[in-house]
Amino acid sequence: MTKEIKNHASPHLQVVVAEFVGRVDAAGYADLRPVRGMVFQALRGSGATGTELADRLGVTKQAAGQMVDDLEMRGYVRRQPHPDGGRRRLIVLTDKALDHLVVAG
Repeated sequence: MTKEIKNHASPHLQVVVAEFVGRVDAAGYADLRPVRGMVFQALRGSGATGTELADRLGVTKQAAGQMVDDLEMRGYVRRQPHPDGGRRRLIVLTDKALDHLVVAG
């Protein structure tokens, strides 16, 4: 369990998070933690730009970009040209991420 969750969560929430992490670890997703799942939820559907993702998560664009870089390196998201054109990039979930969402429930 992450230090942030341990420091701020009730004992009941800590148990739920620990059970969740154990379930996804057993399914082969040991590299994912709850905060990454929040990114997956924010990108569900048609994806988002970096600015939209930052707004949805309540973080800076730089923090969102770092999360996307990490998840892209792990094969969970990809950046693709935005359908409206221009310089914007659309961040979308890969099949690997969608499979994880099924396991995570």
